[in-house]
Amino acid sequence: PVDLPLVKLLLLGRAFGCLTDTVVMAAALTLQDPFLMPSNVFTRDQGHYVRELTANLAARVAFDKGAYSEPLAYLEVYKAWMFSDKQIRWARSEGLSHGRMRQLDMLVADLSSKMQTLLDSTAQDAVLLAKLSRLYTSARKGYHRDEDAVAKGGGQLFSGNLSLLRFVLAGACAPIFLQGAVQPEGQSKDMKELARTGFEVARSVVLARMPKDICDERTLGNILRSAGIQPRQGGFRQLADDKAVVEMAAHRLDSMKPTGGPGAEKLVSDVSLYVKLLIQLHVSSQRKLILPNPRGGTDPTVLIKGLSVERQVVWQLAGTSGMQVLPYWRAPLASMSDLDPRNSHRFGVALSLLGTEQELKVRAIGVTVLPEGLFSKVLQVIFTPPDQPIRVCCDEDHDAFFAATIGSSMVSFEPAVLSLSDMGCINQIRRIVSDAIAGGCAQQPQATLEALLGLLMRPVEAMEKRKGRDKVKRKWVPCSLDDSVDYLPQVRLDLDRAEKVEIGGGGGGARESAGGDGVRISLLCSDDFNVAAQLPPGYWIDTREECASGTHAWHEICFKKLESDVGRFKDQMTVLCKWFKGATVFDRHAVLEFPSSLSNEQRKLMHDLAQRRMDLATHSSGPKSDRRLMLCRDMHAIKHIQKRGGVASVAQGGGSLNIGKKTQPPPAATSSPLAAIRTEAQLIAALKPMVHACLMDFHPQGLTIDGFPSEFENKYEQPLPLHALGRDKVKVRDLLDLLADVVAIVPGVQQSNGRPGKDRVVARDGSVQSQPLVAEPAVPAPPM
Repeated sequence: PVDLPLVKLLLLGRAFGCLTDTVVMAAALTLQDPFLMPSNVFTRDQGHYVRELTANLAARVAFDKGAYSEPLAYLEVYKAWMFSDKQIRWARSEGLSHGRMRQLDMLVADLSSKMQTLLDSTAQDAVLLAKLSRLYTSARKGYHRDEDAVAKGGGQLFSGNLSLLRFVLAGACAPIFLQGAVQPEGQSKDMKELARTGFEVARSVVLARMPKDICDERTLGNILRSAGIQPRQGGFRQLADDKAVVEMAAHRLDSMKPTGGPGAEKLVSDVSLYVKLLIQLHVSSQRKLILPNPRGGTDPTVLIKGLSVERQVVWQLAGTSGMQVLPYWRAPLASMSDLDPRNSHRFGVALSLLGTEQELKVRAIGVTVLPEGLFSKVLQVIFTPPDQPIRVCCDEDHDAFFAATIGSSMVSFEPAVLSLSDMGCINQIRRIVSDAIAGGCAQQPQATLEALLGLLMRPVEAMEKRKGRDKVKRKWVPCSLDDSVDYLPQVRLDLDRAEKVEIGGGGGGARESAGGDGVRISLLCSDDFNVAAQLPPGYWIDTREECASGTHAWHEICFKKLESDVGRFKDQMTVLCKWFKGATVFDRHAVLEFPSSLSNEQRKLMHDLAQRRMDLATHSSGPKSDRRLMLCRDMHAIKHIQKRGGVASVAQGGGSLNIGKKTQPPPAATSSPLAAIRTEAQLIAALKPMVHACLMDFHPQGLTIDGFPSEFENKYEQPLPLHALGRDKVKVRDLLDLLADVVAIVPGVQQSNGRPGKDRVVARDGSVQSQPLVAEPAVPAPPM
């Protein structure tokens, strides 16, 4: 192979004892995709095209076996081909191109022959030489079945260690690491409606903007079944005249997972095969779902324009802001969702990238999804190239390592912690990889492989066992690389510069302290936030400190001054907001807190800019003398930070942040039969504990009356039963009357008695005062 990543793949395969596997993967990645590729350009019958695409996707999923890797799927294809009769009939039945499989055979034989000449006479290379010889013989047999390979089994010829193969693939692909953002659960209105149906999320999809005459269970079910897609009987809920939720039937490949040795655990909790097929059809037709029309008539197809699936993964290039990556659309991982609520992002690698007509989108070739936990994080440190600066976050004794920054990307190891010996193991692996790329490294002993896999596959400690570790003082230590010609030089701690070091911005701005007229904007974010990713010129980031919780960091974005001119101020803030929106792709709960130096006019402009143009949540709070503005992707995070006193209070207060998590209602409230309530008295009695909990969540900031119904629905995931008042909507005065008795149980919260201009405050002892309390500041009365 001419491509450098494929050369590295072969050299690393030799060093880590899986050369036959890498020879097959390198050969397959050099040629065209071995699977049949149905196209709607050459198929006039839409029903026939959809059925062919269904069979093609099923074949890819069957060979992928839940590994979510194009190279590993090609390896499984060749194993099956080698043990088959290599006839056209077999290839067609498996969804493969017989001609391309014959080409693959010839290239595997050629690579096996060439690699034999590079091996030494050592005992380790002798084992690899014997395997390459058998692989060469099998590939040269052409149309004859390799009876010897069948008799001895593939276990002796190929490695069954998926973790080792993923490591080798990551080394060949480095430094092209991908980061996938998992879209939050219930983010859109469609997903909230899907959750209310009670259908199984993994097999459900929301179809919208369809012809109104097909939006019923029988008609839509017939259309899907004519395309080979099986909906579940009774799995239909109509949401509007042109929108419905459909639950698909189970498919035999839905539970597919890898088999064999280490790394064979289930990698992703994904959607079902029928849902993946609908996503593929949607992508292949430029975001439109074109299905055959079994009813006949003038139009042979049916057009459905909208399709939504829960918790889809959107990929982008790690360490960059806004560069979206598009995997091969026919591969199963291109339509991947992660339904595990614990995962907010995933990592992967790609062998190469291809440009598209759109500047901020690239296509990825040879993508492999990496396991969650330390596996993907440690790999990024191991394969850090020499031109990328490294810093590590450790304790004062340099015995425990919690995170690392690689260039502009931050990698957090928590809740796990690396020891000094683990960092030594990383250096040892970097040396082995460097020797392998230089061509002077034979197969490594078994003890080295076990140490490597033990580090990568180490189980993550539970969060509740880390309480004592949260109080450990931490610091950032820069790292230096050995002055050598190695592919991956050794990493050394630079203890002479072990203090709080500022992170330079992507725009090359000054790194001085923002004193005098300088401005500091607080940033509270998780450890995986892209700190300083493409920061605009004139801005720089100063790391204040690690939060006491241990999972978030407090930074300050610094720049010279706020522009006084309205137009210049708008341009200045537009640049900052664009950077923040791009950097928060993988951290919806990152919060930007502006100082109180903003004027009312500037705050108003910021609200308009962030909400309308950037689609960010904004909120101003605090007294007039110290009113601060917050920006975030999630309003829950803003309210949580405000309730705890701002970014500085949260950063220094310690404890779990729980940003954006909804408070669960009390057990008594969840059992209240709200649907059966028909009178106002019954409603007040049932709502008292629920409204009390909702108000306490936002105390002392308070809650506006017109926003209370939506906040109630966000908290309890069910609408406020206003039908008990005999109307669909409620007036402000009616709701004030309704809550008059309930508000009184929250001490220090100002309330209204239902008549404008007659506000009163309930003290903690239960007495009513006509003036606000001094000791306990009252929240302003809700707007009328």
